[in-house]
Amino acid sequence: MDVSEKYIEMCEKAEEIQKEWKDNSGDFYVSKTDHSTQGIRHNILISTRSKKDCIWLPRQDQLQDIIKDNYTDKETNIPFLHPYNHMLWDLVDRLNQGDYCIKFGVSMEQLWLAFVMEEKYNKTWNGKDWIKDDN
Repeated sequence: MDVSEKYIEMCEKAEEIQKEWKDNSGDFYVSKTDHSTQGIRHNILISTRSKKDCIWLPRQDQLQDIIKDNYTDKETNIPFLHPYNHMLWDLVDRLNQGDYCIKFGVSMEQLWLAFVMEEKYNKTWNGKDWIKDDN
């Protein structure tokens, strides 16, 4: 699980993702005031009141769940036989275009977050913030 300062910043600025947080047991989150690894919390349910002071750090599987509807057959409502295989090929194709992937470390969470933000919200990471893609 990526708990780097970079991933925390990417998650904090991904407001659309933060709004989708349903606060389940097993979630990772960090206080907005304490980004150190000592501030990372796991497997704790938090109250709605304190949730506004936290940054959700979605796991890779949670990011995949956010985007899975894009990879489900619309007529039958059945996921493709290998739904994540399709997503991964899309991710690889996108990352091979230009130097976009250089902005990320080796974290799959960072890559999946970038994929979800681009696929679902048409935003890309410029190194400091998520910006709307004009293409």
